[in-house]
Amino acid sequence: MQNDKLAETVAEQGLKYGDMLRDLGTYFLRNPKRFKFALNRLSHRLDTREFEQLQKLSRDRKIEDSGTFEDRFEEICWAKDPAEKRELVRRMLRHL
Repeated sequence: MQNDKLAETVAEQGLKYGDMLRDLGTYFLRNPKRFKFALNRLSHRLDTREFEQLQKLSRDRKIEDSGTFEDRFEEICWAKDPAEKRELVRRMLRHL
């Protein structure tokens, strides 16, 4: 049973995955600690390799724009189903 608090809103349904990922990259650049918090909250949705690589990504100070973040995120989570990636990004945005 899905928690109503985490159910997808009408506004979120209108967003595309690319837009959501760009927003996540922007939030990451503004506050990497908050990104780490969201990552830890959703660690159960990631396999061990993905979680460890995203933790390393959160410590990377060389990322200067959201495009670089998006590319690195896609490199790490390339094997996930597109719907699963979208849900992961959506929930991370909720925790930010």
